[in-house]
Amino acid sequence: MATTEHPLDRLPDELLLSIASHLPPAEALAFSLTNERHNRIAGESLRWRKRCLSGWRYGRAPRYRPTLVKNFPLVEPWRQLFETRQATDKKAEAIFDDLLQSQQGRIRKMEEIAALGYDVKDLLVRWQDETPDDADDVLARRFYASAILDLIHRTIAIDIWTRLAKHDLKIKLTEALGAYDLFVLNGKWGDIEDIHEELDKIADDIPGYCGLLEWKVYDKKERALKIAHFLRERNMLGNPDGTAYHDLRNNFLSMALFAPPHTSLPLQSVALYCAVAQRHNINAQPSNYPGHVYAVVDGPWDSPDDDGYIDLADDIPLRSSGSAHTTGQRIYLDPFNSAYEVAAIHLARGLQDRRLPAGQVAALMGPTSVAEATRRAGRNILRSAQSAFHEDGGPLAYETATYVGLWNAVLLGDGQVRTRENALEQSRLYAAPLLERLLRHFPQEIGLAEKLYASLFPRGDEGSSNQEPHPMDPSEEIAAFRVADDQPRTPKTRPTADDGSDIIKYRVGQYFEHKRYQYEGIVTGWDETCKMPEAWIQQMRVDDLEDGRNQPFYHIIDTHRNARYVAQENILPLTEEPTGDLITKIAGRYFKRWDSEACVFVSNLKEEYPED
Repeated sequence: MATTEHPLDRLPDELLLSIASHLPPAEALAFSLTNERHNRIAGESLRWRKRCLSGWRYGRAPRYRPTLVKNFPLVEPWRQLFETRQATDKKAEAIFDDLLQSQQGRIRKMEEIAALGYDVKDLLVRWQDETPDDADDVLARRFYASAILDLIHRTIAIDIWTRLAKHDLKIKLTEALGAYDLFVLNGKWGDIEDIHEELDKIADDIPGYCGLLEWKVYDKKERALKIAHFLRERNMLGNPDGTAYHDLRNNFLSMALFAPPHTSLPLQSVALYCAVAQRHNINAQPSNYPGHVYAVVDGPWDSPDDDGYIDLADDIPLRSSGSAHTTGQRIYLDPFNSAYEVAAIHLARGLQDRRLPAGQVAALMGPTSVAEATRRAGRNILRSAQSAFHEDGGPLAYETATYVGLWNAVLLGDGQVRTRENALEQSRLYAAPLLERLLRHFPQEIGLAEKLYASLFPRGDEGSSNQEPHPMDPSEEIAAFRVADDQPRTPKTRPTADDGSDIIKYRVGQYFEHKRYQYEGIVTGWDETCKMPEAWIQQMRVDDLEDGRNQPFYHIIDTHRNARYVAQENILPLTEEPTGDLITKIAGRYFKRWDSEACVFVSNLKEEYPED
């Protein structure tokens, strides 16, 4: 039986290649499957590379980052990569749709998506930022996409600090400090790779700023000073207007690099300066000086033989340079305040006035370690978090800042302990408030807590005598949380009075104001009567209420993400549509969207409250 030739088959390869290159990715893939010739033409690496780079920005490998694609040309199996990424996205979409539909196993499903890592980051960013306002599940889709992004980023950050705690010398300063940014990133521009690329660009601009001929003849000391002038002239260091010194934003490298007005604390200013200087083969490191951070810049100051630029993926490791100090080839800079050299004698006298021993003065005048600089940043964040206590929502809000500071304190300690046993006990002390915040605000990160507590509270081998749990070990609480997540929800039927009226006046999703304390909140559940322990009832003076303990009580979440338990008589329904973080950061955990006609949030807890 004769086969009929398709008109396309009469075209030369060049025209078929042009046609295939203009097809959308899915259609190009279908075209490649029609026959052997089309498969060969559509499989052209250049075309599939273009589709990969236009379809995804992030990935486990750097091949998806356009700025690095020059290192991954035609030899890469671009078509295979495209098909793999499509399959990964499809898998993540199926799990995501399932978790939106059912309360059962939501945290486990979030972990399954997060385990795919940066290969699903593009998809999650799209759901978080581009879900239409009129989508049926807009709030839930945005919330859970954002929460999974947080889990991906924070897993990376905790791995960095865990390796740093184990004295991994490959961890660089911008990586260790950039881990803080991963806790507040939410898919925005400014992860560790973005920070490195931006520092590379800044370093590239400096020779042109100074004049290429002049730059070639500068010795390293002159270059160190010119770099400080460049960064301060571009307003990339310090806090120029001198206000809001302890603002949370000043603690994060990505804020200093990408978010005007580019303000930072001294440690972050020095870290950015050192990272740029190191890219020009200058040994610049943050100081160990108390009270303020300086840049310690060590010689020798000979003019370099090459162009003086090192194309680094990151800054070089911090290292001690005692020989430079003894030969006088060390200078100090304060890039937070100026671009000029600080007199070493002035700094030394400041320490000597404290009557410190000579050995301690020398140590404090020298460079710090990556671990100690990271601890110092953590302490600054906790200090800034206190001043931000009353800030509303936001990615740099009090609870998130306290949470990231606690993670760092648990993993790295305060650097003062002398034995492993003391370090372990110190970490255990920080671990209790960490778990409390995790379960209250970030329950999807329970897997991170499981790994942490397994290391803090080892049980010993099966059958050994060391099976007794530590009194601070929360493993049973975590296990119970896991079981509860995977259990089907028991439906609660709304009770009615003898006359057929509703005993429970308000439904899940009711937006309200507390009559007595005037805070706003949303109902997330209810009980027919007060179900709290007697001690709580007495402490809260429930029996002093007009209807006492035998009225309905409501589980609610307030605008500061606090879970509360409120008596029915204190609920004052609100009808206006709420705005800001109440919707984007809170409501999506429990609700699909806001219903403007009914003036309530549409419940996403139907398995537990099917009639609400």
